[in-house]
Amino acid sequence: SFTPVVKDSELTLEMKKKYNLILLGNGTRNRHAITLPLKELWQRKGAAIVTVRPSPWKKDGLLLAVAGSSAEAELQTAEFLPMVERQNSAHLDFLITTPEVKKLAWGGLAAAGFYSNQWDLTNHDYVEGDLSLHLKH
Repeated sequence: SFTPVVKDSELTLEMKKKYNLILLGNGTRNRHAITLPLKELWQRKGAAIVTVRPSPWKKDGLLLAVAGSSAEAELQTAEFLPMVERQNSAHLDFLITTPEVKKLAWGGLAAAGFYSNQWDLTNHDYVEGDLSLHLKH
């Protein structure tokens, strides 16, 4: 099937309403990234966020976004894709990586967690810091 690839400046409202979207780049390289949560964490040097959430434009559509302080930082999020395991047993709505993710895996995350039913962070259902400290051994 056809999958259009366009710059954020070429993304029309019609496209937003028709397709599930994958947004790549930070607020400098993708103007839609400024709406992503926890900017104070993923805009730090070497950090990046990957998140899946409902599309704000397409009914029943999805938005996958990868944004970070640099393109190199965004690439490190690939260590954790796909975010949904085949059994659908473990699904995170978002995670934020640091350069340490390549050495420390979960210990290299700055944050990970789940959005509320309203797709915001009012439920505080996420962890910041070294996630390896929160895993059961």
